[in-house]
Amino acid sequence: MGFLTIAISLLFVQYWFRDLIGAWKKAGELDTFLASEKFYETLWFAILVILPLLYVNFSTFGRSLDTGGDETLYVISVLLSFAISLMWYQYLTWLDIFEHERLIFIFWTFLMSCATIFLVYPMTDAIEQSLNFELNGNFWNDWWYCVIAIGLVEEIVKIIPFLIILKVTDQVDEPFDYILYGSVSALGFAFIENIQYIYGSNLTAVYGRALYASVAHMFFTSIICYGMAIAKHRNYAWKNYALPIFLALAALGHGFYDFWLINPIAQQFYLITTLFLLFCIHLWVTMKNNLINISSFFDRTVRLNSSSFKYKIILGLVAIFNVAYIAYFLLYGKSAANHFLIQSWLFNVYMVLYLAVSFENFKLIQGYIAPIQMPKNIMAFLIPKIGQSENYTGETIYVTCDPSGDAELESFQQSLPVSGVLVRRIVLKGDTSWYVFIPNSPIYAFEVIDRMFLVKLKKKGTMLNRSDFVDLELVGLSQVQDFADGVVSEEAAVSLPQVRGRIIDP
Repeated sequence: MGFLTIAISLLFVQYWFRDLIGAWKKAGELDTFLASEKFYETLWFAILVILPLLYVNFSTFGRSLDTGGDETLYVISVLLSFAISLMWYQYLTWLDIFEHERLIFIFWTFLMSCATIFLVYPMTDAIEQSLNFELNGNFWNDWWYCVIAIGLVEEIVKIIPFLIILKVTDQVDEPFDYILYGSVSALGFAFIENIQYIYGSNLTAVYGRALYASVAHMFFTSIICYGMAIAKHRNYAWKNYALPIFLALAALGHGFYDFWLINPIAQQFYLITTLFLLFCIHLWVTMKNNLINISSFFDRTVRLNSSSFKYKIILGLVAIFNVAYIAYFLLYGKSAANHFLIQSWLFNVYMVLYLAVSFENFKLIQGYIAPIQMPKNIMAFLIPKIGQSENYTGETIYVTCDPSGDAELESFQQSLPVSGVLVRRIVLKGDTSWYVFIPNSPIYAFEVIDRMFLVKLKKKGTMLNRSDFVDLELVGLSQVQDFADGVVSEEAAVSLPQVRGRIIDP
């Protein structure tokens, strides 16, 4: 884990500076740069890191809350737990871009989940008594206990508030709402659960509850919600059975996650839980992206500012953890607080960055449902891609021939230069980097439609801008496409000579 932590940290710092320099170049002048989002993100990060360190190490208020006893510790635990749920809810709202939810229904979902969590105890007792079931250290006994008495019970309890909202209201009116309300319900459950863990650990569990448990709860509930949404969207014959089918899958996943932390034999391989969570995070990103893409409210003019997600997530997590750091100082003194900070970050910086980077990987491609699959190699799994390309949908670009290349088609060469609009993202041969390009005047090439093309940046890491030409790949279409599922038929794609382009004002 040490190597992975160093690797992802260095990559993240590199991209942070790249984005900061990019913001400076885009601003062009100091005043504009100082008002930019990237500058404020960097400024807030510095404030959130430096001020708590100065306060703890130079303040005389250490142990000033020590006399408050368990009541003070409990109040702090409640506040930290609520902050965790609020931060992850805020992240979900960034993805709800087409049809925003009314806060009152979010509140009731959260509140119902805070109440239904107490159904866990009678349900678990009933299972234990009816099946003569309890954790006893036996490998297979504990496995099935984790799946049935923990996973199944908790997933049933978490899905109840979502089902009430789904059946009683008309608020779940686009696919992403399934995951949104399901995750809010999971956060309500996690809120109550996290209080007990944070309180019982004297605040030290705050990292694990924010980075692991809360995210896992959202994912497992999302399995059920995603299955129901996709089955309805594709009108599968088994759509009426989606709830029990995906409830069973969620219970298996939840049980698998807990088993390696509970069973004495399995605890030797506790890292399996971490690796499994990384697997869950990757799948969850694809699930959320797919439901956004198939929204009936999809609007190509709406942008998802996903490139800033990683910074906002880090700011939120750093704020929560430093509040815990200061509270620890006020309860137990400077030395204990600094030890708590160092130990916690040494073990958790990798997960902080992994979550932040993974949760920005979204591409809006109307109608496209990406396959649920893992990265092709282990390093792409352990260190997710950082620095997603910009969304150029709606941009007007100026396209000309590559001056260093030889024109293969005379009519094609005579059609350029030309300007046109990138009207939408599209997928060709599994590559999500393509755009549908509609030129303002025809581009003539043999056996292709002259008013519709596909274009993408030739080199990874390059960006379209207004000042410099960059290399582009251009593809023609031999037949009209409807793009209903966001995918272009490979048989209709015809490669054309390389071109160059830049953004221009419409």
